[in-house]
Amino acid sequence: LLDASENDVVFDIGCGDGRFLITCALQNKCRCVGIEVCKQRALEAKNKVNEAGVSHLVEIRVGNALEMNFEEATAIFLYLVPRGLRIMLPILQSNKTSRKVVTYMAGFEGIKPLKVKKVTPEHQPLAKWPVFLYNIGGGDCGDSGSCTPEAKNNVNKPNAPLNMVKVVFVGLVISSLGFIALKRRS
Repeated sequence: LLDASENDVVFDIGCGDGRFLITCALQNKCRCVGIEVCKQRALEAKNKVNEAGVSHLVEIRVGNALEMNFEEATAIFLYLVPRGLRIMLPILQSNKTSRKVVTYMAGFEGIKPLKVKKVTPEHQPLAKWPVFLYNIGGGDCGDSGSCTPEAKNNVNKPNAPLNMVKVVFVGLVISSLGFIALKRRS
């Protein structure tokens, strides 16, 4: 659902071992940037990126995402708890450029996603976890969750968050499952 292309720059905030970035780079041939606060996890991600042969497409940055610049991102993946999403939202909204934002397991509170999809991880065949798509940055879409011209005309301005930017949550299916399937094929 992320629908990334070779022209996209996809960020994974809190990238962990890098599995999402590897899958995204392999499937979409796009540039990917992982941000990880834990140096050991970042090193693990770098090693897995090298093993997967996508080091020319994937960069791992060590640091606090709250202090990073996301201006170059055209799409962002977040697998964070609701508190983490609440903290990240104003930072993402402060960017002037619109971008896709996909969240896994939890959505942004108070914002209606454009799309929600349930995914079933290969290792949890009975589970159905939600994935959300948003488009954040570059405009005022209120709480509609959509930044189409029609949605902008229907925004309830008195209740719209101050300086709200485009927010569109889109479901994403390429997470750990894609990486696991890829490893099994090797």
